[in-house]
Amino acid sequence: LFNIGFVETQKYGAWTCYILHDVDHLLTNKYNKYTCQDSPSQLSILAITGNKLKERYWNYLGGVSAVSKLQFQTINGFSNIYYGWGGEDDDLYNRLTHHFGNVTRRSRRVGQYEELPHIESEKSEDRRSKLFKWKDRMEFDGLNSLKYTILEVEMHQLFTKFVANTHGEHIDRANIALVKQIKTNA
Repeated sequence: LFNIGFVETQKYGAWTCYILHDVDHLLTNKYNKYTCQDSPSQLSILAITGNKLKERYWNYLGGVSAVSKLQFQTINGFSNIYYGWGGEDDDLYNRLTHHFGNVTRRSRRVGQYEELPHIESEKSEDRRSKLFKWKDRMEFDGLNSLKYTILEVEMHQLFTKFVANTHGEHIDRANIALVKQIKTNA
């Protein structure tokens, strides 16, 4: 869905910075600036859920992060083969560090978010095996293979809501292409 948001927002302005923000994360520190830097940035470092404090692992990229337009285009965006929970953020981290070397992190004091309780999504099938082959797919699985239809656009003062159908067929093509490439390289 982040790929769709990226592509669609390009139609409404010359945006150069993208904040990839899970809807269940609420900013708790006003000094955590939503800006892009020379390196991709992890903005959410600590998650507060009720009375529990959870620190993200050092190579975590998710929750809330910032990437420039150029960074996102260079890595071909997110992979399109992950559905459900898990794997997509780690895949994105691998793509970004492969091209840009590192991801900067906010301090523990600044990067605090309240994480709203939510029902966990079903885990993405074969997410570990998909993640293992991230580099083999990066060139053809992402922005350049995105297939969707916009069903509705709602413009609001502070945000724009896109309702989209992803159809699902591009996932099968990406998996088939990956299998063919792996067999060819074997």
